[in-house]
Parts: sequence; C-alpha cells; structure tokens
Amino acid sequence: MKMPCFVMLLTMLVPGLSAQDVTIDATPQTSDVQLFMLSDFNFSGRGTSAAELFLVTLTNGSNEQQLCELAIEIVAESQGLLASGHTRPFILAPNEQIRVSNRDLFTKAQQFSLEDYQIADVGNELTSILLATGRLPADTYYFRFNAQSGGFSDETEIRFVITNPNTLDLISPGVIATSAEEGLIHTPLPLFRWESDINTFRLTIAEELPDAQDGLSPEEMMQQRVIFQQILTVGSGLDAPLTGHIIPSTLFQYPVDGRPLEEDKTYYWQIVGLVRSSSELEIGGEIWKFRIVGTGGAGTLTPLQQQILNLVRELDSSLLKPGGALNGCIPTEIVTKNGVILSEDAIIDALSRLVDGEYELLDSSVE
Repeated sequence: MKMPCFVMLLTMLVPGLSAQDVTIDATPQTSDVQLFMLSDFNFSGRGTSAAELFLVTLTNGSNEQQLCELAIEIVAESQGLLASGHTRPFILAPNEQIRVSNRDLFTKAQQFSLEDYQIADVGNELTSILLATGRLPADTYYFRFNAQSGGFSDETEIRFVITNPNTLDLISPGVIATSAEEGLIHTPLPLFRWESDINTFRLTIAEELPDAQDGLSPEEMMQQRVIFQQILTVGSGLDAPLTGHIIPSTLFQYPVDGRPLEEDKTYYWQIVGLVRSSSELEIGGEIWKFRIVGTGGAGTLTPLQQQILNLVRELDSSLLKPGGALNGCIPTEIVTKNGVILSEDAIIDALSRLVDGEYELLDSSVE
C-alpha cells in the first residue's frame, strides 16, 4: 500500500511538470498612495490590518492538486529588508484560484496568517517611527511575494512610492482670517496662490452674510454661504483626473463663469489638501479672507483683460504701478505663440506657468 503513494510523490517532483503550474500575481488595491498611516497595515504583525492595500492571486493551472507556500518580503529602497515571513503550507485544488489580501497575511489565526514573521533591525527602527508619528517615513516600499510548489516557484512584487506630502501655505489673495486687516483687493476675478508639496486640493470660497453675528470663528464663516467649490489637481492635460480641474501649478484664476464676486463684500477661502492613503486624507490649510473694493476701472475691462492684469501683477507688480512700463495699459487679448493665436484658456495657462517660474521671461517690452 505504501509503494503507490511513493510513486505518486516521485511523479509530483518529476521536472517534467511545468514550473508555472502555480502562478502568482499581486495588485495594489489603493492607487496613487502617497502615505502609509499606522492603521493602514499591521507592519508589526501583532494586530489587525484596517485597510486592504494589496491582493495576491495564486492560480493552480494544472489538473493536479498542489501543496503551496506563500512568502513575503517588505523592502525599503533606501534601507533594505524590513521584514519577512511565510504562510503555513496549503493545498491548491486542480485549476483553483485563491486571493489573499494583506489583511489575511497580517491577521493572526487566519488560514493564510504569516508564520515566522520577522522584523529586521531597521524594521524595528521603522516601527518606532511609525508609532511615534503615525506614518511611515517617505521612501519607496516594495512588497515581494514568492509562491513555492513542488520544488518550483513564481514571484511578483508591487511598489508604493510614499512621499508624505504635508505642507500647505497660502499666498494670496487677502490675509489670514483672524487678522484685523481686511485684505483689500481690487478685482472681482482674484488669482488664488499657495505653496504645497501636495498635488490635489479642494478650494472653497464662502461669502460673509450682511447679518453675520459678531465673533464668528473663521470655520463658522466658511459655513455662511459657500459660493464656489472646486477640486484642483496640479498636472498637465495628459493627467486629467476623473473629477475636478487640472491646473499647471498651485495657482488658480477665479473663473469667468463662476458666481460673480461683488464689490464691498468680504469672502473667506480655504485650500484643503487631498492626500491618498488607504482612504483620502484631508490636510486643511488656514482660512483667509479678502474684501473687494474699488476695482480701479476694472468694470470697463473684459474678464480676460482682468485676468491677464492679475497675472501680470503677480509676475511683477511694479509694472502696473505709476511709472511702471505697463501702467495704464489695457491688454489686447491677442497672444500668439509661434505665430498661432492662443485661446483664452491657453493664455491663462501660459501666464500662470510664467508666474510660477515654470517658464522663463527672456525679454519684455511695451509697444
């Protein structure tokens, strides 16, 4: 009775079987991850993963059952091996396909829980940072998977580039909402500018109501009457998001087709950074305010002319001051590039890139 079993075992180990009988594939479940929070995955191996970050698919392409084992290594590009472990052996039935998530691997008492999970010395240091700050430091992290079966193996990996963006500073228009100043501006089409290492934002503008109670906080003012809200993503036309609006840099010109902003009214605005983790993390910036006063003849200008002057003012305000080369000038609205007349959107885009330093002004003259 033992001989057939022995022969069967030898048959399973004969090199004639394809090394690809069992294949492995891995896919991230959260795209464009920019940071790993403490709750995203159970790096220490002592708790339960809250988020599903990746999914590993194992496929038995043969007509024989296979005894398999799944191994994982977590590697940081700048620090090397952080941790490693493997599952207990398990059976893949003929032509069976199973899926294993990080929750399965990092949760104890599960079928595919990691056995002999070891954290390297550098990984222990990383755990301390994770516990102290709530997030992994910026780096490129690799999750490498290996499926072993019958003396053969297949491997794959996924990569997360963690940048930990967290800076968000407003520049204009106006002043911080708690300031005693009013933040006076002279255009109903303001140019919003800020600096950040984040690339997706939500801009919200609220109008202060005439009967607003004294002593309202900036946060309460933002709830008065929201008149404009837009998702903005820094990028090019090739990076068009599923929702929102592409901007060339952290600069946004209030649109002509937006709700008109009125003279002698005060507006509050806020930029919120939207950062991808296992979910969307919001990083709120300060709340600023501005008040529109005498527009200095802006009412006689077209919206495009006002926008062009706004951008020129940001580029070099001295050009528009008394004695400046452009003082009293009115834009013609005709801008050409290599002999081609640009559209209104293309004009604003080109000037925005010039203001942001992406384009360099080689020569300036007034005719």
